Formats: sequence, C-alpha cells, structure tokens
Amino acid sequence: MVLSPREREAIASNVLSIIHELFVHRRMKTVLHGIDVVPLLDSLRRRAAKLSDVDFHRAMRSLVYNVRDRHTRYSYASTSPSYSLPFVVERGFEAGSPAYLVTKSTHPDIKVGSIIERWNNVPVELVVRELAEDIGASNDSARRALAVRFLTARRADRFDPPAEQAVNLDLRLPNSSSSVVEISWSVVAVAPMSGVMPVSTMTGQGVDADLLDSNRQLFEVFSPRFKEFAATSYPNIDVRTVQHNGVDFGYLRVFDFSVEDADDFTLNRAGLIGGSNS
Repeated sequence: MVLSPREREAIASNVLSIIHELFVHRRMKTVLHGIDVVPLLDSLRRRAAKLSDVDFHRAMRSLVYNVRDRHTRYSYASTSPSYSLPFVVERGFEAGSPAYLVTKSTHPDIKVGSIIERWNNVPVELVVRELAEDIGASNDSARRALAVRFLTARRADRFDPPAEQAVNLDLRLPNSSSSVVEISWSVVAVAPMSGVMPVSTMTGQGVDADLLDSNRQLFEVFSPRFKEFAATSYPNIDVRTVQHNGVDFGYLRVFDFSVEDADDFTLNRAGLIGGSNS
C-alpha cells in the first residue's frame, strides 16, 4: 500500500509521541548512547511528505533503532523480498581473536568447520560491525550477536536488501587450505510461524519475533541435512553426544526459550528428562 504524504506525517508524528511521552528509558538511552531521537524524529516528520515510501520507511527504521532498545522497533509490510545464503555463521575465538565459523551449510563448496576470513574482500569482523549498527539492541555485544545471526538471512522488514548480488568469501577450510567461493543471494519468503506462541505472550515477554521466525526457518531448511536438529520435537534446541579426547559428553544447546508450554518443553517433548535423548 502506498502512503499519502499525510499518512507519512501521521506515522512519524505518532512514533515521535510514543518515544517522547511514553518511552520511559529515553533519557537513560540518550545518556548512554549520545543520541536523542526525538529531535531527529521531529525533523523527519516535517519532511516526510516529500519522501518516497521506501526512503521514509528506511529513515523511520534507522531512527527507531537508534533508541538502542531491542524491544522498540519500527516494522512495516515491506514489498521487498527477503534474502538468504545457504549457510550459517557463528562467532567463536581462535588464539584470542574473533573467528567466524560455518556451522551449517547446504552449499557443496562451503564446508562446515570453515572459517570465513573475508567477505567481499573486507574482514568479516568489520562487516558484522557495520550490520550491527542497523540493529536496535541495547549494547554492543547484543547487537553484534544478532548481526552474526542475520549475516546470512536478511529479512525485508528488518534490513535493506543486500547491496551486492553475490558475496565473495575467503575461506580457511577445515584442512587449513584456502578457498574463494562466490555465492549469490537467494530470494526467500519468510512468513511468520503461527502457533509457536500467542501474540500476547510474545508481546508480554518482549520476544524478538524476527529472530524467532528466523530460527524456525533455519530448522526447516537444515533439519533434513543435520540429524541433530531432527532429534527433538523443538527446533530451538540441539541435543547430541560429542566426543573429546576419547570421552563422550552430552551436549545441549538452547537457542531460545520462546515456547508456549515450559513444562512440555523441559519434561516431555524435548526429551531432556526421562526422554529418548537423555
């Protein structure tokens, strides 16, 4: 739906009123981060009529993210597609320095266990930092963690489309050899996952719906290839056995606690106590 100039002004005015009059952490956030979005929103309100819908939504999203509060976000029904790459990156450390490890992949040339060293000839750490600036979490660690999660999955209602059609990756493979892979972004449909939690519960708990949907999408894409995802009734946990120095250890990873029935999650379907995976 195309907005009229008055509708854009009204949206900016309403968001301005919410931040100015109802957002109780505004002064604290301003002191912590040095950005007061109220005058910036007022400026945007006064020029909203002259902007295109695309530029208006982009400016609104950016300004609200500058509040630096994970649960305060500007969303809209985007007409742009979402984009993804067929692998997952997670951040670890190697000799005390950040390392970006491929932990899931359906691409034949991007092996699980590979370390991404450069992304389009830029150190991947810098790419993550830049993406983190477009995420409205309250501290650097949270923003960076979310940036890593969304590095290969760009939801249209949360990010601008990738600036590049393809990504060139400089990889260090598990056997320590080097490889360069070019891979194109794929257009994906990311529909909200209904039935996971009631909207009222999600709202009351401050659940990041985009992250929750993205985690569910990750499960749908990768579960046919990775049996540890399929080993449990819940897509937000990973249960398996790992071996270290010849000793077997139980491994449990909880990606999020966004479930409607906590008892069912911990006791029954997840199988953590008295179940097949215990």
